[in-house]
Amino acid sequence: MASDSRKLEQLANELDPKERARLALHLIESLDPGTDEDAEALWLEEAERRLARYDAGETEALPANDVISDIKNKLG
Repeated sequence: MASDSRKLEQLANELDPKERARLALHLIESLDPGTDEDAEALWLEEAERRLARYDAGETEALPANDVISDIKNKLG
């Protein structure tokens, strides 16, 4: 089994970044196909924490285009 998973890992690494990301998402979702009933509330709390940090001057906003370009550059 270990050699099979290593072969799959090698094949997956040959995919382009978008395909690897799609595969990774599929694999992660297959581990826990259920929905997290608390997810919406937790994300709202996180958004409120981030907004409070921004309002307090503890962090700064970045233009979305800059963030997207940075991600694209990192993905190759």
